[in-house]
Amino acid sequence: MTADEFNTRLIDMNACPVAIEWCSGQTAEHAWATCVRGDWMFWLVGHLLRDTKPYDPLRAPLIRCAAACVRLHLADKLANLPTGESLLQLFMVAEAWAADPDSVSRKEIIVAKKQINTLHKHMNNTLHNYSRQSEAIAIIRQLFNSISSINAWLELGAPVVYDRIDSAYADIVRTHYPVCPLLVENE
Repeated sequence: MTADEFNTRLIDMNACPVAIEWCSGQTAEHAWATCVRGDWMFWLVGHLLRDTKPYDPLRAPLIRCAAACVRLHLADKLANLPTGESLLQLFMVAEAWAADPDSVSRKEIIVAKKQINTLHKHMNNTLHNYSRQSEAIAIIRQLFNSISSINAWLELGAPVVYDRIDSAYADIVRTHYPVCPLLVENE
């Protein structure tokens, strides 16, 4: 894929103007290798997986990637929350599915989603300010939702990595997707 073809593809996909400008003149391979904006990379992967079916194993690397970013973002928060242990256990269900989709049943995912939704609702009813606990619950809730809905994945990026120019998130994406998915798609 040439630099011009890559740029045209990003425009056709409705990538944000800043990303298109940054990628201008670069090949997909070079842009992927040098990008420090994990949010742009997440968007691209999520956009390409948008038409997959709920619980599709093709989503597993995406969920592993999201889980790694959530771990980085919430590193010290999960263990220090009043509901931290149960949150961590629910989070680990999503990680287990991402590691091996056959190891966690759809029913287990649905039960975990219900538990996290109950925690989220409880937090919304009892807290009037945005706290670390409600942030953790909201992020993990979106992680579960992203297993069955790519739109939820795209929303997950917002609290975790959007507008964070931090190469650690981009490095996590490259760990799970070493090659730009547009290049793999064209093979």
